[in-house]
Amino acid sequence: MSVFFGYNVQLNSFTKYAKEFFRGNFTNLLEQNTKGRQFVITSIKEKISHDGHDQYGPKSNLFDLYIVVQYLDNEESQSFQFHTEQWYTKDEIVEYELLIW
Repeated sequence: MSVFFGYNVQLNSFTKYAKEFFRGNFTNLLEQNTKGRQFVITSIKEKISHDGHDQYGPKSNLFDLYIVVQYLDNEESQSFQFHTEQWYTKDEIVEYELLIW
């Protein structure tokens, strides 16, 4: 199956976590959750927020990636939300996971 972008994706505008996601398992996750249907990606947005504030600032970064696809067989749209967290107190690998579809 092919993934088609309905617009030009500028990777420079995304965080390193989103860039790694786009280069990694991004296509496989979308293909699994679209049940093999052909689609066009019509929108990708990334939101960054923070959690766990104290006197020194935030304790983590929260990343949400929103992707909207439009199916080619009936022009129906579907939204996906992926989420990951980067905690300043842990040395861990951060990867996006499917949160809502």
